[in-house]
Amino acid sequence: MKLLFTVVFILFSLASSLYAHEADLGHYVARAHPLGEIPPPNIDGILTDAAWKEASPISGFVWKDTPDKPASEETVVYIVYDRHHLYVGFRCYDSEPHKIVNRITRRGGDAFYSDVISFFIDPYHDHRTGYKFVCTPGGVKDDNYRYNDSEVDFTWEGVWWVEGNIDSEGWTAEFKIPFSNFRFSDAKEQVWGINFERFIRRKRETDTWKPPGNHGGFWTRMSALGHLVGIADIQSGKQVEIYPHIIGGGTESEGTHISGQSDIGLDFQYRLTNKLRISGTVNPDFAQVEADQLEINLTRFPIRFPEKRPFFIQGNSVFTTPLELYYSRRIGSKGDILWGTNATGKIGNYTLGIISSRTGNWNYFGLQQETAAKETAGFTVLRAKRDLFEKSNVGILYAGKEMAGEKSRVIGLDTSIARGENLILTGQIAQSWNTGDRRLPRAYLMTLTRGTDLFNAEISMERIEAEFTVNQTGFIQKEAHRGWQNVGTQLEYTPRLAVLGHEKFVIGTGSHLSQGLYTNEYFSDWKRQHPSLQMNPKFDADLLLWSNSIWSRVKFRESFLERVDFIFNYAREAELTEVFWTKEAKLMLRTDTAKRFFTTLQMGMGNFYNFAQKYVGKQRSFDLQGTLRPKNNLTFELVLAIAQTSMPTGERDGEFISNSVQITYLLTRDFFFRLSTQAFWSQTHYSEKETDLRYLISGLIGWEYSPKSHFFLAYNESRDTLTRRLRLENRVIVAKVSYLWDL
Repeated sequence: MKLLFTVVFILFSLASSLYAHEADLGHYVARAHPLGEIPPPNIDGILTDAAWKEASPISGFVWKDTPDKPASEETVVYIVYDRHHLYVGFRCYDSEPHKIVNRITRRGGDAFYSDVISFFIDPYHDHRTGYKFVCTPGGVKDDNYRYNDSEVDFTWEGVWWVEGNIDSEGWTAEFKIPFSNFRFSDAKEQVWGINFERFIRRKRETDTWKPPGNHGGFWTRMSALGHLVGIADIQSGKQVEIYPHIIGGGTESEGTHISGQSDIGLDFQYRLTNKLRISGTVNPDFAQVEADQLEINLTRFPIRFPEKRPFFIQGNSVFTTPLELYYSRRIGSKGDILWGTNATGKIGNYTLGIISSRTGNWNYFGLQQETAAKETAGFTVLRAKRDLFEKSNVGILYAGKEMAGEKSRVIGLDTSIARGENLILTGQIAQSWNTGDRRLPRAYLMTLTRGTDLFNAEISMERIEAEFTVNQTGFIQKEAHRGWQNVGTQLEYTPRLAVLGHEKFVIGTGSHLSQGLYTNEYFSDWKRQHPSLQMNPKFDADLLLWSNSIWSRVKFRESFLERVDFIFNYAREAELTEVFWTKEAKLMLRTDTAKRFFTTLQMGMGNFYNFAQKYVGKQRSFDLQGTLRPKNNLTFELVLAIAQTSMPTGERDGEFISNSVQITYLLTRDFFFRLSTQAFWSQTHYSEKETDLRYLISGLIGWEYSPKSHFFLAYNESRDTLTRRLRLENRVIVAKVSYLWDL
C-alpha cells in the first residue's frame, strides 16, 4: 500500500507538471472602474446613482447546464470601486415581474428559496480560493468561502451590505463589499477572478456569465472563473477587530434551585498584512442559543454535529484534510475554553495555520456557579500547505491534545493533484500515537476522480489500521482495536435525453471490496463484554466483503415535482455473530420549493444489524419534512422521522420517533422570533419493554443591530424519562449581547 501511494503520487506529479495556466485572459474579461471624485452609490437597491454610469455593462448570460442556450431573461452587471470598497450592481430583467419569488428569511442557505443573483470572486487570483456573495430581491444575503478549487466553507461570514428592489422591469441589487474581507496581493495593479450567476426560482433556471466548461460537478470551480481587470491602488482598510460579549441568565435542573449566571469574554482579530490574520479569544462566546437537532441514530457511532461557535468558524477550512484529523468541537467539549489563538494566512504559495487553546474551569470573576470537575487540557493544531502547478497542492497537519500527563497526537500528509480540468488525485497518509503506546498505527486514503458534464468516475483506496485513533482531536466513526481496508469504484452518467426536455436525469453505480482489520484486544474485549454469545462459525478475520449500489436522480423544471431520488444497496457484511447479506432501498420525493408549501418525503426499508442484540433483523423508515410560508416573512417547518426495527422472526423489537416543529417570524431581515419544539420517543422490546421520551422546547429572539453585532434572548427547556418519569433535565434562559468594534 505504501509503495502504491508513492508510485502514484510521483506519476501524477510528473503528469501535472505538463499543465500550465494560459497567460491569455481569454474572452471573459470584466472591467471595474475607479470612482475617483465621484461619490459612491447609495446602497438602496436602485441603480440611479451617478457612479453606475461610469461602469461598463457586463451581459451575455447563458444557461449554466446548456451553455449554447441564451438565458431566458437578460441580466446586466456593473462594477465600480473606491480605495476601500468594491461595488457591484445587478439589473435582472424579468418579463413577468409579478412572478418573482421573494421570501424574507434569515441570512444563509434559505436565500435560495427565492430568486437569487450571486457572484464569485478570487482576489488572490490563485485559481484555487475565492468567495461567493448572494442576494435576493428582498435583500436577504448569503456568503461562503471557496478553497481547493471547488470545496466550500459555508461557515465563513463577511461584513458587507446589500439591498434589492423589485420594479416593473424585474429587480435590481446593489452590493458594497469592503476589501478588508479579502486576502489579495500587494501589487499596485491587480487581476482578479470573477463570475456571475442568476437563479430564476420559478423556472429552476440557473444562468451564468462564463460557462463552467465540461468538468462536471455541482460547485463552481475557482479555476474556471473569468477575469476582473482595472483594480489598482486599493487598501484593505480596518486592521483590528474587537468582539466583546456579555452573557447573563439563569439555569435550573431537577433537584436544584434557579441559579443566576453571568459571563464576559472577548474575541479579537488583527490583520498583519492583506494575506495574514491573527485571532485570539479569552473565555470565548460559546453560549449555545440554538440547540443541536435531535436525530434517530441506530448505529454504534456518535452523530457528528456542525460547528456553530464564532471563534472556530473563521478560517476553519485551512485545517480541512480528506481524513478529519481536526474536528473543532473536540475543543471545549468537556471543559471551559480559557483562551485560544488562531492564525491563518497565505504567504506566496504557502497557506499556513495554527490553533492553540487551553480548557479548564473558567470562574476567575466568580460569576459562574461551581459545577462538576471540568477537563484541563491543551490543544495545538498546525497546518502548512504548498501550492503546486496550476491547481495542485501538498500539505501537512499536526493535531495534539495534552492533559494530566497524557498525550494524544496525530500527523498527516495530504495532497491534491489536478491534471487539466477533469482529473484529480487526492491522497493522505496519517499516523497517530498516544502516551504509553509504542504502536504507530497509520491510515491511508487515495481517490482518483475524473468528472465531465456527461460522466463522473471515481476509484478509491482506503486503509485504516486497527489501532489508528484521532477522536481526541478529530472525528472518525471507528471502534477501538478495529479497522478496515477497501477499494471502491463509482460511475455516474448524465445522459442528454431529448425526451426529457428540460429535466436532468442521472444514473450511477458504485462497488466496494473491503476487509476488516482486527487485533487480539478486540476479540478479548468482545468476549468479556458478551460472555453469553458465541462467534459465528462462518466468521473469519480475513473475509472479503462486497457492496454494490445503484441510484438514479431526476430533477424537473416548472413542474409539481422538483426532484426524485432512488437508491438500492446490496452488500455482504460481517460481524462476529453474523455473516450476512443485506438489501436496502430508499426513495426520496421533493415538491416545488418555489411554492408557499413544499415537502420532502423519504422512505426506506431493508436489513438491519442490531448492535445492541447482535442479530440481523429488518428496518423501515419514514421521513417527512414540510415547509409552509403563508407570508413571505413567516415560516412553519415540520420534521417527522419514524423508524421501526424487527427481529429475524419478524416480530417488532423497536420503534423510534423524532419530530420537530419550528415557527420563524421576521420583522425585518435582521430581527426575528423563533419558537421550536423537538421530541424523541423510543420503545424497545429486547428483554423487557423499555420506553424513553425526551423533548426540548426553545424560544429565540435575535437581532443583528449592526454587522456581526448581535442581541439574543433564548429560552431552552429539556426533559427526559431516564428515571421512568418525565423529569426536568435542564431549563435555562440566557441573554447575550455582542458587538463588533473596528479600529
